Amino acid sequence: IRKWLDDFIVSKDVTFFRDGIHQLPERWLKVIESNGEYFD
Repeated sequence: IRKWLDDFIVSKDVTFFRDGIHQLPERWLKVIESNGEYFD
């Protein structure tokens, strides 16, 4: 598992992680607003 994870991280561009981090607040709000219900 460790090797797979290391390979995955190395294979991604910096923008993959930067963009994902910047999307977190919006995603967290969506989770909060769903009150635990499933959403896409």
